[in-house]
Formats: sequence, C-alpha cells, structure tokens
Amino acid sequence: MLHNTRATAFTTWIAISQSPPRVSSSASELRGRARASYYPFERVLAEAIGKDLGQSANSLIPRLAALTAVAGLRELYESDQAQALKAPANAAELLKLVDTVIRFAQAGTNEAR
Repeated sequence: MLHNTRATAFTTWIAISQSPPRVSSSASELRGRARASYYPFERVLAEAIGKDLGQSANSLIPRLAALTAVAGLRELYESDQAQALKAPANAAELLKLVDTVIRFAQAGTNEAR
C-alpha cells in the first residue's frame, strides 16, 4: 500500500496539474504517443510502490500498480463521471475521482501480496 505521504503528494500533484491534452481515440498513433509520454511517471510511481513493499521497482506488483494508477488517472478525464461534472470541474470534485483510482490500485496491490 502507498504510504500516506506518497499518496498525498501524488494526489496533490494530480489535483494541481492540468488536464492532459485530449487526443481523439480514432487517432491511434497519436494516442499511443500520448500514452508513451506517461512512462516516466509510471517508473517513479513503481519505484515508490516497490520501496513501500520492499520490492524492486521492476517487480511485477509495483509495475502493475503503477500502470494501473497512471492509466486510471490518464483515462479519468474521459470517464463518464468526469464528463458529468459541470465545467470547469473544481479540484474537490476531481480529487474524489482521483481517490477512486488510487483505491483501485491499492486494492490490487493488497490482494496480490
């Protein structure tokens, strides 16, 4: 499980960062490039999760948890829940969705141990 300080820092970073640029899902090559740009974030998160679990960042559980969290946060803006928010969405509303993504990644990490 992520330590509270890491989870808080990660949640804060997401809350203050700008929404990722929207890429048409029909433009698969552009969408793939956009996904690749998140790789550095996945590695940093896998390192933190691995440290919390006493595993290397390259172990399966930290990598899967990091991929899950980053993919969930990346896709959050396209979700029905985010689309239903009144524009512009405030940070508190988005943080509820971010918390859902983090809880999902934590549940998978806890279950896999």
